[in-house]
Amino acid sequence: MNNYLSKNKTAYENEVVRIERKIVQTGPVKTRQMAIVGNRVKMQGHDEEKQNRDYWLSRPAEERLNAVYRLRAQVVKNDRMNKNYGLKRRKP
Repeated sequence: MNNYLSKNKTAYENEVVRIERKIVQTGPVKTRQMAIVGNRVKMQGHDEEKQNRDYWLSRPAEERLNAVYRLRAQVVKNDRMNKNYGLKRRKP
């Protein structure tokens, strides 16, 4: 690369930039293996709502809010809140 950047076939170099060849040696890439992870539970004794509630209560508040925003965005499909829903109260 450095031979082709200048007309003199020398390394390209000025006050800001220096381009030269570097020898890069890398080892072989390891192949990833997937492990099957699962829990077996009985359907009669399993309470999925409680399990979900316990999981989300164990997460920090910021992560829970981010999850709510993501779910809301999937349902609403826009960033503005629809203010048509709700009750309008008249002044007494």
